[in-house]
This record gives sequence, C-alpha cells and structure tokens, in this order.
Amino acid sequence: MPKRFSSLDDIRVSSPCSAEWDSMTGNDRVRFCSHCKLSVHNLSAMTQREALRLVANSQGRLCVRYYRQPQRSIQTATLPQPLHQITRRTSRIAAGAFTAALSLSMNAVARTPASTDDPLAASYQMAAREGKFLRETQGGSATLTGTILDSQGAIVPGARIKLVNQATRSEQESVSNNEGIYRFDSLESGTYALKVDAPGFAGFEMKDITLPSGEESHVNAILSIGAFTMGDVAIVEPSEPLVKAAYENNLAAVKKLLASGADVDVVDKAIDSTALAQATANNNRELMRVLLHAGADINRRNRNGETALMYLSGQSGTDTVRDLIQAGADLELKDDDGETALMAAARLDNTGSLKALIDAGAQIEVKDEEGQTALMLAAREGLADNVRALLAAGAQINSRDENDWTALRHAREGSHEEVMKLLRDRGGIE
Repeated sequence: MPKRFSSLDDIRVSSPCSAEWDSMTGNDRVRFCSHCKLSVHNLSAMTQREALRLVANSQGRLCVRYYRQPQRSIQTATLPQPLHQITRRTSRIAAGAFTAALSLSMNAVARTPASTDDPLAASYQMAAREGKFLRETQGGSATLTGTILDSQGAIVPGARIKLVNQATRSEQESVSNNEGIYRFDSLESGTYALKVDAPGFAGFEMKDITLPSGEESHVNAILSIGAFTMGDVAIVEPSEPLVKAAYENNLAAVKKLLASGADVDVVDKAIDSTALAQATANNNRELMRVLLHAGADINRRNRNGETALMYLSGQSGTDTVRDLIQAGADLELKDDDGETALMAAARLDNTGSLKALIDAGAQIEVKDEEGQTALMLAAREGLADNVRALLAAGAQINSRDENDWTALRHAREGSHEEVMKLLRDRGGIE
C-alpha cells in the first residue's frame, strides 16, 4: 500500500469477489467473509473521512465493498451511519445499488412485493411493515402521493421520502409503506422538491413539482439497477511518465523528462491528475517550483474541474499554499461539484492550510452544488479548529444549505460534541 493516498478515486478493486454480501455476518460497515477468511469493509457506509483513513492506514491486503455511480466518485455516507446487526438473510436485490428517475403518472402501478437487503433499511422497513406514514401538516388543501418502484415494476417499501417547499424551505418526511406508497396531505399549494432516499439506493432529487390547491397530484419514483463492486483493493498509479515521476517524488526524473520535451500540463488518464497536482499533494515545494518554472498552468483543471490548489493534503504546509497563490492560483475556481479550494481545505485536518487560504482572501460564504459552505463542511467532519478559524474569519454561523441544515445540524448529525458546543456557544441554531 503506497504511503501517499489522498482520494478514494485512486483505488480500484484488483481482484473482484463474487461472494454474496448478504451471506456474510457482521454489520453495515464490515462483515466477515467465510470464503476468503477476510473482513470486508463497506466504504459506502462510511463517511469520506472514515473511508480515507481506513484505506490509508491499512497494512497489506484489504477487501472492500463500495458503490460508484457511472462517471462519478465512490459514493460515501454523508453522515456516520448507525450499526445494525444482521439477524437473518434478506433479499438478494441489494447485490445491486440503484439510481432513481422520477416520472409523473396518473395510472395505477404494479405492486409486486420487494425488499432491500441492506441492514441500514431496518428502521424504514419496520415503519413500512406497519404501514406508517411519517408526515406533518401545514393546513393547506393540496395532496401529493405516489409509489416507489424498481425498473421491473416491483414496489420498494421502506424508502424515505422528503418533501421541501421551495419557497418557505419547510420540510416534511414520509416512509413508503409495504405497498411502496407514500403520501403527503394538507399541503400548501406551491412548488416543491421531492427527495427519495433509501439504504442501497442512490439519493435523488426532483425540483419544481407544482401542487395546485384542492388537487391530489401523483409522483411515482422508478428506480433502475446499478452495481456494487467488492474485492481486494489496489491503488491506481499514474501511467504518464511525468505525472508518475511527480507522484513518486522523483525530482531527477521530472527534470529529465521536461528537458526531453514532456508536456508539463499533461493530465494522466488513470488518476485524472497533472504533475503539479501530484507535487502539491506530496507537499514537495521544490518539485512544484521546477514544474512552474517549466511553464505549468497553475489553474489547469482535470476532468472533474479540480486545480492543483484543490490537491492540498493533510501534510500541506502554509508555504505550499503561499507558493501556489503567488504563482497565480485562482482562489475562487470551482470544481464540478461547486467546491472551491477553501471548501476542500475545510474538510482536511490541516488548519494551517485553511488559514493560509483565508488570509489570501478566499471567499468564506461560497456554496457548493448542495448549498453547503466551508463552515458546514468543517462541522460535518467534526474539525473544531477549522470551525474556529472560519468563525474568526466571519463565517455566517446560521447559513443554511439546500436541505435547510445549518452547521450545527451537520455537527449534531455527526455526533461531534466539541463542534456542537462550540457552535452553540457562538449562537448557532439548527
């Protein structure tokens, strides 16, 4: 296992395993495989920070399971998930994961019994078996109902449905019952966003659903099958000679390749990175200076829109940050998820780099595609020193994301007691 490891996108399964996850004993994060006599770790049931730490600290062989959406990063849990013991074998459907596509329909739908096998669904399934709907009323007269189905027309019970009024930001929740049906009554007329979430399924959001007063509207969710990957983990290494030399901190090789005419800005296809980004991740200032002197584009983006400044790691020093900024790094560029370098640094256990970006004038209140600020990201990771630094820089403590969550709500969901106390003492609310 390499010493340098900064992204889950750098891993691949080298030896795929065909063993059935639901036949193993354990919990949602780790189960024991009697076939290979190894513990299998479910990266998609962990937070990104937990998964990174596990892979980075592993010694020798490591077997993992994860879900990766097409053309996307490995899916990890937004918040730490509770552990549920496995007491019985459940449906084999959860050998796959799912992505959702919603359709509006007034027609009746098939109701073939179905279930998921992910133990995270336990609490949802109990509510579904009892036919419960979890909802609030707003005193209006509109109604929204629908059925959660898979691509074969089978129902999906126990899905969590969230309905958000796009004007007032008020939220309501429901759980699909044992027929896959959810329902919201007594709604104010207006425009809503519907979110579908269930263990073993990819999250989905549909916006701009208009609910007229006095009418019942139907929105069905049709889920299509994806797949989990499971097996021995391997770290992907670059194939481009220049990027590989930078990845290995081989200054002599980098100089030789540049002298022979290598493209200083080449993006390695295997790891989607430039040599400058790798030098930054390794905190190798001398290598960075050589590449910049050779004409490296400080703001060159990879396929995900990331620049070298977004490759800061837990080891990055403040001098590394200053070098990049002095070379012309754009502090406000965003990657494809709407994240800036400051927001990426807020998730790192490296307050020095975060402060260096703040001191350089990075904007504090920029939001990503989910409406989250740097403060929310730091609170979600439980990084108290980063939270203090951002608050000292004037971060708005009660700003809200698209789910109407504040930094305090993110900290509470992650059970980060120190951060929760810190935010409450500064006037934070949920």
